Amino acid sequence: MTPASAVNRSTPLAAALAGVALICSVTPSAAQSSADSAVTEKGQIVTTAAGEQYRAGLLQRWILGRHYRDLWTESIQVEVLDLRSTAGGLTPTRTGGGMQTQSLRFMGADGREYAFRSVDKDPSPVLDSLLRETVVADLVQDGISAAHPFGALVASPLLDAVGILHVDPQLRVMPDDPALGEFRDRFAGMLGLL
Repeated sequence: MTPASAVNRSTPLAAALAGVALICSVTPSAAQSSADSAVTEKGQIVTTAAGEQYRAGLLQRWILGRHYRDLWTESIQVEVLDLRSTAGGLTPTRTGGGMQTQSLRFMGADGREYAFRSVDKDPSPVLDSLLRETVVADLVQDGISAAHPFGALVASPLLDAVGILHVDPQLRVMPDDPALGEFRDRFAGMLGLL
């Protein structure tokens, strides 16, 4: 019995907690390298981390903060996005994103548009060009570790519980696939939310 199935789902809050428990029950595998992969019934599974660059020693944690560094650097197993079977087949159309998130838009064979958004952020576009290659940029980038890398996954069951219409994001790794065309160099291997 999983933690999620052990919860009484008779109330919206119980259902939300069950969803959070299910999401949080992802089995970390710190002993495996990021190059490890396996194929399951779902598809190819790889072991990766959301942000190895946020690993910090005691002094850095003391000065800059503990934040969510342990979650950013923990090895997790994630399914590789299958561009040929997801939504009947995904065709990349254009890039997007805000000031920090990289995203790639797809048109699915099912007629719907999909977006793949990076889990890690790049705050350099909000910095003055004179600061982009300085210690200031490094400090701002390190500040990303204060954000929960998987917050969108936790929010989904909570929104379900209160009856708010929303998308259900899926954590995936972008494949290194020629089908990405001009976007391959930028997005191949990226951890993101579909």
